[in-house]
Amino acid sequence: MKLVYVRDWLKTHLNWTDGAFIGKMDKTLEKAFCVYGRPDRNGSGIAVGGLTCTPTDVKKVSLVIRYGKYANLAEEKAQAVYLSLQGISGVTIGGKPVAYITLTSREPIPLDTDENGVYEYLIEMDIVHERS
Repeated sequence: MKLVYVRDWLKTHLNWTDGAFIGKMDKTLEKAFCVYGRPDRNGSGIAVGGLTCTPTDVKKVSLVIRYGKYANLAEEKAQAVYLSLQGISGVTIGGKPVAYITLTSREPIPLDTDENGVYEYLIEMDIVHERS
């Protein structure tokens, strides 16, 4: 699963009309999100018996949300995005059926503000999808 597919799905799922990026955030925008890949340090994820016995794979993703210079509005947006991702299953991302999405923290993680005073939040998720 490619990050571009995750970004495109998030834009649709969130009805997001502001900036949406992969790999590098455009810091000139006050409202945007960026999808980054997270390393998986838990091994190959291949079951005993090999790939034929491993029907799913996991895409580990970090989602950074920038949402303006007002703390309360930025937190509300991050919470809304987080809640909209909780319990997701049965969707398709990039043509791959998704079994479920796991959020790895109890709430969006505040990253403080950037050099321009724009608030940023982090949401980490594991997307469990059908292996192709």
